[in-house]
Amino acid sequence: MPGNKKSREPLVSVIMPAYNHANYVQEAIKSIISQTYPNIELLILNDGSTDSTWNKIQEMRAECENRFSRVVFETQENKGTCLTQNRLLDLCSKKSKYIYVIASDDMSVPFAIEKQLEFLENNPEYGLCVGDNALMDSEGKTCYWDGDQNIIYDKDKAKWLTFGKALQEIRGFSFKSELFDSYAQLFKINHIPNGYLMRAEIFKNFRYSKEAPLEDWNLM
Repeated sequence: MPGNKKSREPLVSVIMPAYNHANYVQEAIKSIISQTYPNIELLILNDGSTDSTWNKIQEMRAECENRFSRVVFETQENKGTCLTQNRLLDLCSKKSKYIYVIASDDMSVPFAIEKQLEFLENNPEYGLCVGDNALMDSEGKTCYWDGDQNIIYDKDKAKWLTFGKALQEIRGFSFKSELFDSYAQLFKINHIPNGYLMRAEIFKNFRYSKEAPLEDWNLM
């Protein structure tokens, strides 16, 4: 459980690029603190935020150092998401076996890393594991989408209950089929939901590209 710095479980590096998310970054961090998986290092890079994001991150340092095997908090002048994530990858421990990517305005359910890592450990032919994404409003309240992707709170009137369900219908195929993560489909547009766990060895040869329409499209 949290705080076990001598765990024999594979090391997971959680990387979090942060930019102008003062209202959300602490909740994002807390969601990683609450992970059921024990052996995690947390790396956060503040990308030149103009609000109080960096201060909010610093306020969490003591709690993070008590929970994680290693903590790295850095700040820099604004360079954009791709260069920020590549810098975070460079900061990851050489012992890390997996990389978990989370945005500073997202939250992960407590079992996310544990479940995804379990799958990758048992299925060595896969390089990435990802789950569905629930929708939240700016106050952190669960919400849904109507047909125009407007936020609504009545589940019975919603067209899409999750981001993953919307993506499947918009892309026109089931994410449970072999089309998911196929080159032909990814060539059209990226469709990988947020909160994915990847094998660290993948990043020995690939990095995030600022030339891509979405920062991880070329990677996928």
